[in-house]
Amino acid sequence: MREVCTIKRGWKVCTKRFEGMHGTMVTNCTRVSPLMSAKHLSPRLLLATIFCTGGSILVIEVAALRILSPYFGNTIYTFSSVISIVLAALSLGYYYGGQLADTKPHTHVFFSLIFFGGVSTLLLHILTVLLLPHLGFYMPLTWGPLFISLFLFGPPCLLLGFLSPLAVKLVESSLGETYVGRAAGNVFCFGTVGSITGSLLTGFLLIPLFGVREIVFGVGIFLCALGLLGWYLLHHKNWIAIGILLIILIGNSWAHTVATLREAEHLIVQDGIYERITVTDGIREWRPVRYLLQDRTFSSAEFLDAPDEHVFQYTTYLPLYTLASANLQRALFIGGGAYTMPYKIVRSIDDSIVDVTEIEPTLFTIAKQFFSVKDHKRLHNIIADGRRFLHDTENTYDLIYGDAYQSVFSIPAHLTTKEFFDLVYSKLNDGGVFIGNFFGILGEDAPSLVVSEMKAFRAAFPNHLFFALDDPESSDIQHVMFFGRKDSEPIDVCSSTVRDMEAEIFADLCEKVVDETSIHWNQYALLTDNYAPVESMTRSVVKQFAAR
Repeated sequence: MREVCTIKRGWKVCTKRFEGMHGTMVTNCTRVSPLMSAKHLSPRLLLATIFCTGGSILVIEVAALRILSPYFGNTIYTFSSVISIVLAALSLGYYYGGQLADTKPHTHVFFSLIFFGGVSTLLLHILTVLLLPHLGFYMPLTWGPLFISLFLFGPPCLLLGFLSPLAVKLVESSLGETYVGRAAGNVFCFGTVGSITGSLLTGFLLIPLFGVREIVFGVGIFLCALGLLGWYLLHHKNWIAIGILLIILIGNSWAHTVATLREAEHLIVQDGIYERITVTDGIREWRPVRYLLQDRTFSSAEFLDAPDEHVFQYTTYLPLYTLASANLQRALFIGGGAYTMPYKIVRSIDDSIVDVTEIEPTLFTIAKQFFSVKDHKRLHNIIADGRRFLHDTENTYDLIYGDAYQSVFSIPAHLTTKEFFDLVYSKLNDGGVFIGNFFGILGEDAPSLVVSEMKAFRAAFPNHLFFALDDPESSDIQHVMFFGRKDSEPIDVCSSTVRDMEAEIFADLCEKVVDETSIHWNQYALLTDNYAPVESMTRSVVKQFAAR
């Protein structure tokens, strides 16, 4: 008996010949794996590759949210658009990848898809730098992220989606036809574990250490290198593809130069853990002013020729704390920004202690470097979520000031609910006050985010007022200041005593009070930890803002 093997259409087919008394009998073997130029592909190598590509997809997905946020805000529209496009692209890749696996189950095709997935990721990097700054700010905040996501993140995810069904076919061929279930299970397991690893790696390591552009560029280079490695093992050469890669790399170098020159126009541009942070100088009211932007939100500002003067209207309402019936000895600010308001408190009130909770670790350092804020022994910077800190701390406060925004439109959902305001109330000293900066449309019909936030606040603070900074009767977007005091003494801001107080806001504060009797509260939802659809409630605000 001897075995003879031949190559037919990329498959290795073996036959066994048995010598007997009545001639030769030929029996065909069961077919075995597709070849890598007459080499078997190790299933372990395939699964390791799927692990790497699965991780790359999640790195791209997480980075996509950070890429779009400076232009469209960190809104539900941005989040939903990225997730939807990535899943749609992967679904198409799975579908057509299954057809490709049946017609061309070849290893060089597998690695070619990885290579061109890397090329499309590098092209994504170029388009992000050269086109997005010109298109992003001119597209609607609602469907703009969907359109941009389709063209930026769809192609690489589509190409990488082809890999899973092709890998199942290749692994199954290596293991044998009777192990289809095992092959599929292995591929999906390694791909999913790779995705988990990519997600954790991006959040805990890559974003804190590198910029988003560098992360995307690195993923593109990694995928191209992985594809080239596969070609090398296969002794496969594609000089046209390599030439395309060289052109794309030259384009990336040019894009990096353009981005560097563009960022040089600002004092600093860097990716924080939660958003892109920009400090830039400008002109406001014919005066030089310095701004702090978190993504596209102007979170803080100060006049360079008079840092103590207020740039934004809502910051002029900080003196509302003087309406507290207790002396201000300890204050808490939820959200730091450029730390200008907490710093004013410690400078203006002797012996006062100010705690500031801020989730972005680098903001305090940036505030001290570019704004008039300095280190102060009574100013405590705490890197923590405001609500979690309030729950954990044993301190009580005479003033709690809420100014934490996740985008230009809305406060994080867990800082808008009745349970949160109940917690705030419990952490105030008797006579202490809460001041909150909120944003929305007072005159709109239900659902209204700001009115629902007011309803939750009313439920926790019996003694309260709301101040509309533009006009209580206006149906336009405006800031609404929440004011609550922990006592039962009526707050009469129309009295001559209040009107004659030192700060300018008190002179016409009475005219800013929102008439709560004109609001049909039953029509509006009460925000709770169980029900707080903050993102969907911002829809009308987003549309009105986009129409400006």
